Amino acid sequence: MISGVLDRVSNVLTIVIFSILFSYLIYPAVKRLAPRMPRAAAVAVVYAGIFVVVVIALAFLAPTVLVQAQEFALNYPRLVAAVQQSIAHPSANPVMQRFPPQVRELVAKNAGKVGEYIGVVAAALGGRILPAVQSGATLVTELAVMFGVTFMFIVDLEKIQATMIRMVPRARRAWAISLVEEIDVVIGGFIRSQVLLAIVTAVASILVLVVLGVPYAVLLGVLIGVLSIVPIVGALVGAIPAVIVALVTVGLVKATIVTVLLIVIFQVIGNLVAPLINAKLVNVTPLIVTLAILIGGEAYGILGILLAVPVAGILRVVYDRLFPPDPESERLVLSSRANSGDVTHPEERVAG
Repeated sequence: MISGVLDRVSNVLTIVIFSILFSYLIYPAVKRLAPRMPRAAAVAVVYAGIFVVVVIALAFLAPTVLVQAQEFALNYPRLVAAVQQSIAHPSANPVMQRFPPQVRELVAKNAGKVGEYIGVVAAALGGRILPAVQSGATLVTELAVMFGVTFMFIVDLEKIQATMIRMVPRARRAWAISLVEEIDVVIGGFIRSQVLLAIVTAVASILVLVVLGVPYAVLLGVLIGVLSIVPIVGALVGAIPAVIVALVTVGLVKATIVTVLLIVIFQVIGNLVAPLINAKLVNVTPLIVTLAILIGGEAYGILGILLAVPVAGILRVVYDRLFPPDPESERLVLSSRANSGDVTHPEERVAG
């Protein structure tokens, strides 16, 4: 009985967390409309706009994605078998001819595992999402609760803030408010930018796959876009199925082109587009991001992966507040590196 209660509480907490994240996503639009109308009406207008956009997107994408997912789930064993066959018989594969038999065997085993992973993903999309969309009772209920909690959270935001600040000692309230404002900027900027980047990544990936004639282009592009919400590793993981499908169906040359173009897309989006839409507001190193994703995924699964980077950003803000940058400590570190001969940039040299 206790485990059942905990499961229900966990489900509620998950809905609340997603409601808060969704609040960050739509709050800028609500804030723009709020001076012209009551806040509740502003939230309702934003909801109506989201509903229209979702309906249009589903009308164009959902049928294609679901059909391709079902076909992929049925055909993936044949695709995996083709990959393993080309590896096991290198005469049909000029690339694998250059590797020793032990390496080919290792690659063949891993190809099977990757194929199994692809099949699971495709089956989940084609075999589970479709019935969920058709019956939809649980999904609709959870979405309705999430929208309702988000609505109440935004409408009562000032009351919530006033209630929370009363728990802070008077002498520290200004510091606490500025800390929360900085955390709001980090979380809101990250969530909004990641969603926008995911859409851009999905559209660009679909275009590349369609132009090169790769089957299941829409499904694979959407998969890349959805996974790219996870920084650094998400898009790369999503690209693996696309490259394998291209290798098996359209040949080595086009598969190589697909790989190169996807890498170019990821680099352009990561280094040029992301800074323009404030994707780096979290301001943590790639190492910390990767570790946060690994820890979050191991601890809390998909939810942990989604929350890993915002939590890392919050911890960075708190750390900077508790331990502000110290020029003297930085000078000592650079001096120590210079004395040991570890000087990365000329400007890091410190006069002795």
